[in-house]
Amino acid sequence: KMYGQNLPEQYHRELEITRDYYMTHEEKPDEKIDYDKMTENQKFDLFKSELRRFGITNTWKWKDTDRVIKDSAHYSVLPTIKQKKQAFHEYVRDFIDKMNENKRENRKKQIEEFYEMLDSIHDIKATSKFYDILKYIQSDRRYIQLDEKDREETFQKYMDELEEKELKRKADHAKGKVESLKKLFASHEIPTTMKFAE
Repeated sequence: KMYGQNLPEQYHRELEITRDYYMTHEEKPDEKIDYDKMTENQKFDLFKSELRRFGITNTWKWKDTDRVIKDSAHYSVLPTIKQKKQAFHEYVRDFIDKMNENKRENRKKQIEEFYEMLDSIHDIKATSKFYDILKYIQSDRRYIQLDEKDREETFQKYMDELEEKELKRKADHAKGKVESLKKLFASHEIPTTMKFAE
């Protein structure tokens, strides 16, 4: 039997990809599983594994999912439609959470790589403008992979941090000069409270 007949068009491509995969990777049904010996959580997990095995995503509706998996090996592990729907909705929520987590991790990695790219530009200064350095980075993968909003925000944050570093470096340099003068005065026994004549 061909899965996915009469499904809405939006699912056809997803189902085609997952069906091709599972034609060669599909696990053989375990006929020895005794559902009566399973806990409620184990039953729900097994049903969700069927959803995952068939490549169900957050874009699917329950009625279309049910149509696709109803002949699967462990469809009957949950005896009622209510339980099946509950497992489906939990699966979709978990799927979305995982997808969002992956997006956050991917975005974090992209921003870190963007920072590394900016660090590699020798001529960059706190006074540099975005269009000044664009020629150095516009063809760089680390620039291209980040969306426009994140590029601008990350660049501005980098510039702010760079300005803080430069201000600190200047302050440390000035402090070093003062300390050097104090040592010079001390070596000549000149009081540091002494005022120079105008």
